[in-house]
Amino acid sequence: MSGYLALADGMNHDETLWPLYARIYRDSQEAIMITDSRARILQVNPSFSRITGFEERESSGSRLAC
Repeated sequence: MSGYLALADGMNHDETLWPLYARIYRDSQEAIMITDSRARILQVNPSFSRITGFEERESSGSRLAC
């Protein structure tokens, strides 16, 4: 993993930036996964599927081995 972004509950999220975040997530050449606090995969971007060979439906709900 080269980096991560954690969004904590109660933070002041600037909703005007959400479309930018969505475009970065969708168009990034880097594999990105979104997990919950228990390390379960909730969503992966297209590059994750291209790089790992695992489609979103195969990855969703899986737990990370930390």
